Amino acid sequence: MVDQMVELVVSGIDFDDDVVGKVIADRLNEFAWGSVNEVVTVSVVGDLGDLVDTAAFMADQIHSAFSERPISIRWHDDLVTTTAIADRIGITREAVRLWAKALRGPKDFPEPFALIPWADKVSPVWRWARISAWLDAHGYAGDGVEYPTDVEIAMINAQLVGASLFSR
Repeated sequence: MVDQMVELVVSGIDFDDDVVGKVIADRLNEFAWGSVNEVVTVSVVGDLGDLVDTAAFMADQIHSAFSERPISIRWHDDLVTTTAIADRIGITREAVRLWAKALRGPKDFPEPFALIPWADKVSPVWRWARISAWLDAHGYAGDGVEYPTDVEIAMINAQLVGASLFSR
């Protein structure tokens, strides 16, 4: 079985707070925690079954452990550019650009998740989950992890917004 992954962003906690560290160590140590540029993420990898239920379970555990704090939880959209994709899999940015424009390789490269405007042009970004799945499906080196579908991510975010509103 392929490993599955759920990764969430938790706002409202600070890793520099000793109380937060103790709560994570004592009550939430079955999850992997990280922080990049002050964005706190929590993830779990394995044979998880229903990924929407797994995300809801994680959120319930986190809200319960930090019941005295106003926190919010959402899906972590690991968004990547052509450069980031190239860096992750060890190929050139131009090769990724040609895949994305259907000028080389399989012609079914995922559609961008969003277009980010900057200067006088726009830069497409993709969910890494879609890119990794595409790479794996076409014999390239994705990460081999199963992520929630876009519909499941929408369901996860809907549940997490509701949980955040009612936990205050």
